[in-house]
Formats: sequence, C-alpha cells, structure tokens
Amino acid sequence: PSKSRKVINNAKEIADDWFTPMSRRLKNIKPIINGVFRNYERKVNKTTRQYMDQVTPYITAMTKKLSKDDFRTWKLALLNGNREIIRELNNKANIDSTLYGRMETGLRKLREFAREQGGIEVGYLEDYFPRHVIEYDALRDLLARKGHKAELSEIRGYSVGPDGITPSNANPRRIAQLNNELLDAYSDPADSLKRYVESMVLKTKNNQFLFKKPKMGVQQGGFEGSK
Repeated sequence: PSKSRKVINNAKEIADDWFTPMSRRLKNIKPIINGVFRNYERKVNKTTRQYMDQVTPYITAMTKKLSKDDFRTWKLALLNGNREIIRELNNKANIDSTLYGRMETGLRKLREFAREQGGIEVGYLEDYFPRHVIEYDALRDLLARKGHKAELSEIRGYSVGPDGITPSNANPRRIAQLNNELLDAYSDPADSLKRYVESMVLKTKNNQFLFKKPKMGVQQGGFEGSK
C-alpha cells in the first residue's frame, strides 16, 4: 500500500482501539471478567427500573390525559417547579392523586442515592424536575442575543471532573425560570425524566464500581444552596 494508505489504516486502528468500550477490552483479558461485567450491568438495569417504576406513572398518566394546550402549560410548570399550576392540572386531568407524590418521592430518593452511594454533588431545588436541552443551537443563540452568557453553561450537557463525566443535571441550574420562548428547546417531560434517571443511576454505579468512593451523607457535599 502507498504511504498515505498506511497512514490512514494506522489512524483507523488507533481510532478503533480508542473507542473500544472498556468492558469489551477487559472481557478479552480474562473470561472471569465476563461475569463481573454481567453482574454490573444487571445491577444498573435493576436499579434503573426501580426508579423508573416510581417516577414514570405520573408522567404517563398526564401525557395521555391533557389537551395540547394544557400539556404545554403543564410542561412549563414542571420545568419551572410551579406546584400550584401542576396541582390544578392534576385535578383537571382527574388522575390518581397519589401519582404526583410518588414521583416526587422517587426523585428525592434518586438524589439521595446519587449523593450517598455515588459521592455525586447533586444540589437541591424545591419542586425539582429535570430538564434536558434538545435544541442546543437555537437556545444558545437566543441566550446570546439576550446577553445571558452565564446561562450557556446550563446547556453544555455534561461536565468532566476528577472522577469522569458528570450528568448536567448534577450541576447548578443557571436558568431559574423558563418562558414560552425557551420551552421548545427542551425535551418533553417523559424524555427528560428517562434521561435523568438513566444517567444518574449509571454515574452512581460507575463510581461505585470504579472508584469505591466512601458514602456521602445526605447533609454533605453539593454546591452552595444545596441541602
């Protein structure tokens, strides 16, 4: 092969090696590793299902019951933590009155799990519901035009720390209240919630598996304003 072809082939081999998942590499080292990683994956999947079973029934029920206009109002209220409007729409939809409380309890327990078992510095917000940006470019441009450069850090997705990549929801929230102009840049509640649960469980389990970090008490860690 020509020199250029050799360079391309070598680069491809390096790239393939770089992006090979750690689990696949270790599985090739020793057969016993297979069992270790299967057990790890089972724990991640089991824990994720447990939290999803607690938090999703409310979102599923409301998504089915609300009209298009009410859904948009409800989405904005959820992402802003507006309990009064949320409760009004809960009553209007005539859903099981316990579902909303179950979701809140599940989110609180997930936060405690991430802090205590994964040593993740997850802050606290009253009436918290996770957000996830899907229209990054549009939101970035809108914030930049309005001179809100500080808020851009909220939409960067993930941050990298000494123990690896941390989900963006663990970082301080920069945009306190969304409005209708910003709302379409964010995922619908079901997608945001699923992504939040999966990422927090995975990060917590990764920390347990890789770093064996000591448990962090509920009143420890977090950033200013958390508890």
